[in-house]
Amino acid sequence: MVASVLRFTGLNWDEGQWIHPDEGHMRMITAVIRPPDGLGQYFDTQHSPLNSRNSGYTYSYGTLPLFLTRFTAQWLDDHLCGEASGTATVQIIGQLTGVIKAPCYPGTFSGPRSAEVGRALSALADMGSL
Repeated sequence: MVASVLRFTGLNWDEGQWIHPDEGHMRMITAVIRPPDGLGQYFDTQHSPLNSRNSGYTYSYGTLPLFLTRFTAQWLDDHLCGEASGTATVQIIGQLTGVIKAPCYPGTFSGPRSAEVGRALSALADMGSL
């Protein structure tokens, strides 16, 4: 319990300033990739929207954390900032967890707040290790 409180507190420690250079690069790549339209497009690396090289960027790290961050961010964009964001349940969960503090618009979590999504996923992996 103590570890989870410490690990999940202050996920926005850089306040959007991109202090960590690797994380800044990951934010940029998270913003340019998008989910493929189908399984065939996923495996076609020359045309896959998940391949950052197709958008003119390189990415030298493992793709699992990148893809998980992007897919989670996309889900948050669709459910917390999309049409479903007006439902009472989503608003209550968002306010209790601190996810919704500022105006939420499509692209919030896959863009400027993607580092917080990645940090939360990293914290979940840490809790799994403990």
